[in-house]
Amino acid sequence: MSSRAKSLTKMTIIFMSFAIIFGFRNIVNNQNQFGFLACILFLVGGAIYAIPMVLITAEFGSVKKLKDQEAGLGSFCVFALGERGGFLASWSSYFGNLFFFATLAPFTIIALSYGFYGKNGFDELTQTFVDKNMLSTDDSARTSACILALFAIILFWAGTYISKKGPKWLGYVTNIGGTASLILGVLFILFALFYTLPVHGIQSDFRGVQDLDAVNSESFEGDWWAFMSAFPWLLFGYNGIETISVFIKDTKNGVKAFKIASIIGMSIVVGLMVVGSLVLTLTISQKQITDWKIPNADFLVFPYMIGLDEHSAGGKAIIHIAGLVTALNGIGSLFFWTAAPTKVFFSETPKNVMGKWLSKTDEYGMPHNALLAQAIVVTVILAVVGVTSTASDPNATTNIESSSKFLMKSIDATTTLAIVQMFYYFWGYIRFRWKMDDTERGTRFFKNKVFPIIICSVTLVILTVAFFFGCIPSPKSWSKDPGQAAIDFLFIFGGCVFFMAAGMLAYWFNVDRKARKSISVDNGNSSDEISEIGARNSSNNNSSQKAASKEAVEQ
Repeated sequence: MSSRAKSLTKMTIIFMSFAIIFGFRNIVNNQNQFGFLACILFLVGGAIYAIPMVLITAEFGSVKKLKDQEAGLGSFCVFALGERGGFLASWSSYFGNLFFFATLAPFTIIALSYGFYGKNGFDELTQTFVDKNMLSTDDSARTSACILALFAIILFWAGTYISKKGPKWLGYVTNIGGTASLILGVLFILFALFYTLPVHGIQSDFRGVQDLDAVNSESFEGDWWAFMSAFPWLLFGYNGIETISVFIKDTKNGVKAFKIASIIGMSIVVGLMVVGSLVLTLTISQKQITDWKIPNADFLVFPYMIGLDEHSAGGKAIIHIAGLVTALNGIGSLFFWTAAPTKVFFSETPKNVMGKWLSKTDEYGMPHNALLAQAIVVTVILAVVGVTSTASDPNATTNIESSSKFLMKSIDATTTLAIVQMFYYFWGYIRFRWKMDDTERGTRFFKNKVFPIIICSVTLVILTVAFFFGCIPSPKSWSKDPGQAAIDFLFIFGGCVFFMAAGMLAYWFNVDRKARKSISVDNGNSSDEISEIGARNSSNNNSSQKAASKEAVEQ
């Protein structure tokens, strides 16, 4: 194993799981879409996706042949699928995350606004511009979005600075963020169970078993295709543990400690997701969350649950607290995601495939130059998101929402890459257990290889379903507006193809092409050497023949 200092404890890994994977925001968003069914889907997802992913990650991390690697998704897939497969898995993971920052960083800023101001200050700013006739509705929304993007850029650069400090600094931040996340989730559940439900009872819109029919709810309106395209993303809310694996070498007591801590952390996360979704369904209706709008609902649920008006002194105080705690969780999550995918990608890709300058790493495997380049790219993305934002309803004068078509389309195009990376990951594990099960390692998912292969095969089916329904618009979309449906298909599927083709081109240009050129040069050198040897032999033969003729003449 590496001789570098091990600075992360089991508790750090547990809190890192909270900060990176658990989010009250996930509970609210999925309850808004799936209602009562969300808690069941969270439970199923935990059993067939989240916990197996922890065990797979720990097993890969314990492979003796990988002791000198960074133990991330890239090195796992290189080992199981070959160099090209490992590179493409890391490539899809990394570029999918770049646009994720364009939602996480602004959300964290909005949480800070609720924490210090008690409201979404950017919505208020938009409304002020409109009320005072300073700008049109569209320009008001765009200006507010640009200011939000500016603060998000500043926060992201702060995360980049922390990331360059290495895993110890990240451990401090994620400990704080993970603690905040745990406190927020536990408090919500405790208040709901011991106050809201006993005092106020179950909310009037709850219909029991009938609410399990999410397809015919207001969210999907009978569009089963839309439901199938949305359902897998609930499972992907558990993604993150495969990225945390890059810190196995920084964990005290190694892979066994990491395995124990990550299983504990993920189990608690699954439990909080299930119970939190259940109590949210019982206390607050989907319609109420829709009326609040995402992301405001993430903060307004707390005073509502306690029975306080959001404008009352008590309600405002609770909103401030919820905003601050959510912001701490968001900061921990953002700073981690700033560092980990970059570390996975640039420290584990084949040598020089992304260039020497970007691939240069420090003693912790952290690529400083790549972090700077990433910050510049994310800055451009956030700036473009701000500039391209418009009002959802240009004629609205109140409750104005802003949106960026650029961001929405970009996320649609890159979220499919999240499926691709996990397809490589689970297929790599299946191949590892099927073809290389005698490989020396410290821990196993399950001793008998049949059970984990079956679990991973089920996951691959889910991933295939997610990709198919996620890329192809629903029949309702085609019948309503065939032109727009065709554009959406080309953008989503074409975007995925474009990013993967760019990765293949980068690999060919910097690896395959140079390797073939090197072989060609070596063959050329060999031919020259053969010719030279042949010339020497011919010269020697001529000399021998001349000497023999001379002897014959003398005789």
